[in-house]
Amino acid sequence: RGAAGAEEREEAVLQRHALAFFTFCGRKLGVLGLHLKSNPSDPAANAQRTAETRIARDIIRREIVARGYLPIVLGDLNDYDPDVPMADGVRKTQTTVLRDLKDFDPERPGAELVNAAAFMPRVADRYTSHWDFNENGAPDGEDVFTMIDHVLLPRELESAVERAFICHATDL
Repeated sequence: RGAAGAEEREEAVLQRHALAFFTFCGRKLGVLGLHLKSNPSDPAANAQRTAETRIARDIIRREIVARGYLPIVLGDLNDYDPDVPMADGVRKTQTTVLRDLKDFDPERPGAELVNAAAFMPRVADRYTSHWDFNENGAPDGEDVFTMIDHVLLPRELESAVERAFICHATDL
C-alpha cells in the first residue's frame, strides 16, 4: 500500500541470480545463487525481496526439482531466518522470505530445505555481516553482528552434514 493507503503494484524481476547444475558423488545438485533486495527493515525493500522470493521458488520447482536435481539455495538473501537464532538477538525478520525459500513446494508438508547455520552449535558464531559501529576495526558492544547471507540445503543431505562454520577472517 502506498502513502495514501491505496494499493500499489510494481513488476518484480529477479535480477541478480545464477543457476548451476552439478553431479557430485552421484548426487544431482542444482545450485541457485541469489542476491536479493537489501535493507531488511525497509517496507518497500521487503516487498521487493518477497516478490523476488516468489520468482526464486518457481525457479527451484520448475528448473531444478523438475529436472531431478536436489536444490541448494545460497547467497546474500538480505534477511534474517526466524528459525535459526543469530548472534544479534534483537533484529527480527519482517518477512517470510527465508521460510518461503526453505518451503518452496507448498504441495509437500514441511520445509524442503534447512539452513546450514542450524548446524553451528554456537549462536555467537552465526553472523555474516559485522557493522563496526565506531569503525575501530575491533568488535565492540555496540557493533551489529547479523546473518543475512545463507546456505539452504535439501533435507535429504541433512544427515551428511558434519559441521558448518562461517569464516570471520578479514584483511584489516
